[in-house]
Amino acid sequence: MNATPTAGRAAASGSETSERQATIALLPDQLNLAPRTAAELIADADARRHVAHPLHGIPFDATESALLHDAFRQEMHRSGFGGGDVALAGASLHWEHPASAVLYTTTGLPVAVGYDRLVVGDDGAWLELTDTHLLSRPVPYASRSAQSRATDDAALLGATPHQIYDTPLVIWQQIVNVRLAPRRPGAWYLDPRALRLSP
Repeated sequence: MNATPTAGRAAASGSETSERQATIALLPDQLNLAPRTAAELIADADARRHVAHPLHGIPFDATESALLHDAFRQEMHRSGFGGGDVALAGASLHWEHPASAVLYTTTGLPVAVGYDRLVVGDDGAWLELTDTHLLSRPVPYASRSAQSRATDDAALLGATPHQIYDTPLVIWQQIVNVRLAPRRPGAWYLDPRALRLSP
């Protein structure tokens, strides 16, 4: 007598599991989510830079990635950083080379003259520099706590953070290739939003 209710519960449980799996499989189509705006994607990309974010280092889907890259390019062009080579995942555009552009911190301290290209990826837009562009050699952070305070636990995937002078400006040296953006190992990367083109 006890075997029948147990078997019935097992059969019902198996049926519920199948229904749940079918519902999950249909969920994306049934939800009919509206596409996110460029501003929402940029905010999400900034959030994903933090190492504790569950999607840190995970690329966006192809549609959102294309919209995000276009939004980053437009933002950089409006900010005056539209010159030079623009490297995208799978494509490269060439604009006027910014050989004489002087890059300043937001407090007016000059840090570099010129840059190689603007690199746009799922984790943002970055100015790519070499040692010859930099006015001072970047140095590693003196301690892990100083690095953590400076980067606010954000991380550029596959890169190590350094500082220029004694400023809060973080410059990253790419160590390995990553899927998020076509950054070159050995090159230096600055977030243009932390810079100005005039003192």
